[in-house]
Parts: sequence; structure tokens; C-alpha cells
Amino acid sequence: MCPSPVAASRSAAKSRGSRIVIIWHSAFVLAEVTDGSPNVYYEIGYAQGLGKHVILTAMKGTQLPFDISDVPVILWDDQNDLMAQLRHLIKAVVARVHGTAAAQ
Repeated sequence: MCPSPVAASRSAAKSRGSRIVIIWHSAFVLAEVTDGSPNVYYEIGYAQGLGKHVILTAMKGTQLPFDISDVPVILWDDQNDLMAQLRHLIKAVVARVHGTAAAQ
């Protein structure tokens, strides 16, 4: 049996609400935009509105929408490439949030 549209809508709202709470309490936000999910863009805007540092990632070759095409995005080939690029960036962001020098 398929869930009713009302139940599906409530479930999506509950899930979105929990992500909003997580973003509210986060020091920074990491968003993967390869698939172009509208929910992710909503959450990016919410995080930016709160003044959170937002790190965007996407697979190389991803067509980014015009409204984030000027925002820095980490473009990656595979998971190892993504991890290597994120390692230093996340250390720097955490250091900035905590007001300390980034660890080498």
C-alpha cells in the first residue's frame, strides 16, 4: 500500500524540520549538490541566512544552477579525491569557528 500524499508530506516536513534543527546547531554545513535536490538548496540558503560557513561539493562535470555558480564548490572525481580536498578545508573551517590556528 502506498502512503497517502498527506502522510508523505508530513513525513517530508518532519525530516526537513529535523535537518533545520541540525543546521541551527552546527558550526558549519557541508552540502553535496551533484544531484541538484531542491531540499539541499533550501538548506544551503537557510544555513547561509544563519551566517554558517557552507562548504559545497559536486562531482566534476555537474551543471550548477545559476544562483550558486559563483559560490566556491569543491569539485571531485571520486571519493578519495573528495576526502583529500575536504581534509584541510574542514580543519581550517573548524579552526576559524573556534578562533584557533589550523592544525597542519
